[in-house]
Amino acid sequence: MILSKVLSKYQITLPKQAVKALHIQKGNVLKCTVEKGGVLFRPVIVEEAYTEEELKKFHRLYNDPKNKGKSYATKEEALAHLDRLKRSNAPR
Repeated sequence: MILSKVLSKYQITLPKQAVKALHIQKGNVLKCTVEKGGVLFRPVIVEEAYTEEELKKFHRLYNDPKNKGKSYATKEEALAHLDRLKRSNAPR
């Protein structure tokens, strides 16, 4: 039996055997699921929502002086604007 103690802020240390068996490394993300009165942790792969090139494009647009001070009434309006920018700059 392997035990782990709950520390401050409800932190636990993963047993070395689990880390080795699952090839867990620092910075990995684990999905936590409560099942049958216990907790199950599974490693997951997190994919970036935007490519590096898209992030650079957003950064350029944000820093462009003509875009300073632009505001939107709703989140949907802002997302629609970003979608239009993405489509207008898409390779053809």
